[in-house]
Amino acid sequence: MSTESDKLRSMINAAPEQVDNLNNSIAQIEDLMEEVTEEIDAIQDAIMDVAESDIVDYLENVKLPEVSADSTAEHRVDYGGTFGTSTWGPPKGNISDWAIQTFILVPPEIVPEWVDIYVYLGVGWDGDTTITTLITDYSFGNDYLWRPLTDGASYGRNPYFDSLDLGKGYLEENRDKINNSINVFEDYAT
Repeated sequence: MSTESDKLRSMINAAPEQVDNLNNSIAQIEDLMEEVTEEIDAIQDAIMDVAESDIVDYLENVKLPEVSADSTAEHRVDYGGTFGTSTWGPPKGNISDWAIQTFILVPPEIVPEWVDIYVYLGVGWDGDTTITTLITDYSFGNDYLWRPLTDGASYGRNPYFDSLDLGKGYLEENRDKINNSINVFEDYAT
C-alpha cells in the first residue's frame, strides 16, 4: 500500500469522530444562538418597547398639554421617520425623532403650516428629565443590540448572533465535506 493510500485510510478512519465533534460544536452554537435571541428579545421588549411606549404617553398626555396650555392654536406631536427604530445606523435607532408642533400662519405667504415649538435638544427644549431618561435608556438598549463587533466592543447582541450564525454555517460546511469524504476517499484508499 502506498503512503498516499495509508493517509487516505487514516483520514477515512478519523472522519466519523470529526463529524461527531463538529455536530457537538454546532449544537453548542445553536444553544448560544438561542440564548442570544432571548437576550435580544428581553432588551427589545423590556427596555426599548417600554421606553418608546412611555415617551409617547408622556409626550401626548403630559408635555403636549403643558406646552400648549397658554394657546388656542392647534398642537400635535409629530413623530419622525426614525422614531422607534432599532438599528446601528446611520441613522441610529431612536425615540428622539419627534417634535411638538403648532399650526400657525407663516408669513410672507400667510400659508398655514405646522411649526416646531418643542424639540428634544432644540427649539423650546427645557431639559425635561423624564424625556431625557427615556431617550437615554432607549439609546442604551439600541447600542447594546446593534454595536458592531468591529466598533471597539463585542457586546452587540445582533452582530454577535450573526457571527455565531456565520460560524455555524462554516462548521456545517466542514462537517458535510468531511462526511462526504468517507465515500470519495474509500475508492482511492486501496
